[in-house]
Amino acid sequence: MYSIILSFNRPKNILTSREEEVLVEVVKGKNNGEIANELYISIHTAKFYVASILQKFGVSRRSGIIVKALLEGWVEVSQ
Repeated sequence: MYSIILSFNRPKNILTSREEEVLVEVVKGKNNGEIANELYISIHTAKFYVASILQKFGVSRRSGIIVKALLEGWVEVSQ
């Protein structure tokens, strides 16, 4: 099993702290319902945060969020 955490070297002041929490869950492959359950928020709120991250990252799909997060050092993956 892999562990995914926010990188200490990630870009700062782009995402809110809650968006960063959602980012980690997206990179883990969770859908909006799973994100909502994990973070104790509504599905609507989870969708809002994912849409905000999509816009801020300049991508149109969740897969784009994952690629950008991994390539630009937003998250760290370890075993």
